[in-house]
Amino acid sequence: MFKISMLAIAFMSTPMEVDLVNRFDQLQLDNGLFLDRASDRTTVSSAATGLGSFALAHAATRGLRDPREVTERLREAFQVTISANPVQNRGWLSHFTDAEGTPKSYSEVSTIDTALFYLGMERAAELLGEDELLAEIRSKRDEIDVDYVMRNGQFLHGFYWPDDPAPSGERKPVFIRHRWNDSSEGFVIYKLFELEFQFEIRRIDYPLFVYLYPLMFFEDETYVALLGEALQFQIQEYGYSGVTATDGPDGYTIYDQNLISPLLLSAVGSRFPAALETIEKYSLDPAVAAYYIPSGWVTTDDLTIDLASAYVLLVKWNAFETVTEVTGEPETQAVRVAEKLEN
Repeated sequence: MFKISMLAIAFMSTPMEVDLVNRFDQLQLDNGLFLDRASDRTTVSSAATGLGSFALAHAATRGLRDPREVTERLREAFQVTISANPVQNRGWLSHFTDAEGTPKSYSEVSTIDTALFYLGMERAAELLGEDELLAEIRSKRDEIDVDYVMRNGQFLHGFYWPDDPAPSGERKPVFIRHRWNDSSEGFVIYKLFELEFQFEIRRIDYPLFVYLYPLMFFEDETYVALLGEALQFQIQEYGYSGVTATDGPDGYTIYDQNLISPLLLSAVGSRFPAALETIEKYSLDPAVAAYYIPSGWVTTDDLTIDLASAYVLLVKWNAFETVTEVTGEPETQAVRVAEKLEN
């Protein structure tokens, strides 16, 4: 399947890459599903399962994981997720589920999380050369009721099921009326279903992750340009870049100009060298997923979507060597966690 010796590729891997791949071990369950975050063993994210599976498929092609084991868990994760999804969701997936794939009662049914799940699964199967599984994934994708969440040719963000004593067949969803019509990650929903999309609203001041997600799956020059402009916008506004949605000292934070992701900057550094200047400016560990500038706080928890999106782009853009040349080898996450426990 793979033309280069697995052992040879493994020896070529940087310590940073080995560390990142090892961090997935605490995020993936035995049934292949991926936790939303390492510290919560009860909550799975459908997007995390898609992105995490895609990341580990890359790791398998690079000799850092057994392709057979990765394939088995990929297949099981897909089947568990699809089997547990209620019929009334019409193929669309809940953002959050329990460890067996059953939707959390509070979770919205999300168009973007569904797209990230399916695209991650498809790309993983392609990388692993699993044509039969790929066909199964695409077959289930084609069963999704696309029209159910479209209005005037644009996808809604999703819907949720309110608390209602009525029988399930009589319950009515509440639709989330916000539309994916801007220069954000919603682009991937249209690409999943091979639909044309032109955003009506062009913004470069979103959290940086929204420009990364499309580039995980598609080498789209529009989003490459948007990412570059977004980085420059932050540099001009704040004197540094890396502001994104991630964990902060007070929990998950959508946007705080003081909260940055060195790991995200590492992922884009080979394509946009200015991103690495922030890592140098603050002498940051490039493998840290979140850093709060005023206090120097760093996260010791991993979010699957943050780790997976960064790892995939580090691989796709051949960025590990670039990061190492600029910053030197970082300490590992295991060392950081051990030091925090000691203190």
